[in-house]
Amino acid sequence: MSKWAGLRAGAVAVACAAAMLAAAGPAAAAGTPGWRIVATFGASFGYPSLSAGTAVSASQAWVGGDISQPTSSLFLARWNGAKWARVRGPRQFTNLSGVSVSDGTVAASRGAMWTFPAISSSRTNVYALRLAAGRWTTYTLAGASWIDAAAVFSPSDVWAFGQAVPARPVLGFGPPYAAQFNGHRWRRVPIPGVPLSITVLSPVDIWAFGPTARTAGNFNQTYIAMHWTGHGWTTRTLPRMRASGGKLAFPSGLAVLHGDSQWMTEEFHCPSPACVPPQPPGILLAHWNGRAWLRVLESSRYELPSPEPDGHGGLWINALDMRSLSSVYLHYANGKLTRMQPPATSAGSPANVGAPIPIPGTNSAWGTGDIPLGGGVYAGAIFKFGP
Repeated sequence: MSKWAGLRAGAVAVACAAAMLAAAGPAAAAGTPGWRIVATFGASFGYPSLSAGTAVSASQAWVGGDISQPTSSLFLARWNGAKWARVRGPRQFTNLSGVSVSDGTVAASRGAMWTFPAISSSRTNVYALRLAAGRWTTYTLAGASWIDAAAVFSPSDVWAFGQAVPARPVLGFGPPYAAQFNGHRWRRVPIPGVPLSITVLSPVDIWAFGPTARTAGNFNQTYIAMHWTGHGWTTRTLPRMRASGGKLAFPSGLAVLHGDSQWMTEEFHCPSPACVPPQPPGILLAHWNGRAWLRVLESSRYELPSPEPDGHGGLWINALDMRSLSSVYLHYANGKLTRMQPPATSAGSPANVGAPIPIPGTNSAWGTGDIPLGGGVYAGAIFKFGP
């Protein structure tokens, strides 16, 4: 993670060598613990579901999510360097009946935390909540239907990325949404595609990934990379690559280590009747070396990959294992892909596992998920990789 709190960034290009898939043991390296559960939020917390997180330093991190039963509430927890503890949200986002509260992302700096919940009933309203010096401030994000990612640079430079309210029902995603906070108010910023994920290198070097504005609402979308230079957005076409046997893949995620070192995941599963015959699951990993996209590896075992820089020149890839139908963590570094299971309980494997969150200044990472307690009951959990 970069010095910009709450952001994902890398600094060193990863060697684009032929990769091999290896099963990981309980540790990623000698003497380094693997993934383990470090905090759970069960019955006394209303069984929250955790969906987002950010780390500012080794002594400050945040996770966000929501509680759905018996009433709906925003859920937040903070790491203070010693333990995880719940932080109460504003009263108007707590114990609500007849509506649902959901939280898409959190972002933070050393002095403030931002979270972006949506309250839905017959319509959806999205908010930007700032916690600074123990005080909450609430802003309404007009026109937004969901926030997928955010970045905090300073008290007068905060970004939110997601989807806007569509004018009519859509088959895919809503229209693009991006907004910037100048210290006083939020204003919309035009963006050429739906920013499903972002990688931030600096306030004038932001990369986003998602479908074009023109195709976002369609059943099939065209995916692009978007680059913010401080003056506007430029775009880069992402190729559809062919896997072994001629299967045509499509982009599913993008991570940028620097402008000339970009990593793209693609998947080629197509269960639609439009695919004749339907294609089996599988993913590709490709690398942009400044001149061309090069295919690095292919696996027929995984789906829904989402790559993130690990902060040390490698990648975390959150994927679905189609053999076990469970979430797994894949780590790519130095030409090698390592598979790691999220920590399980005696009742089974976790569900809704989020992308790893690198901890600045360390080789460790946080993770979130919902772990089974038995009887169909799940508790929100926080994982940790490394010491």
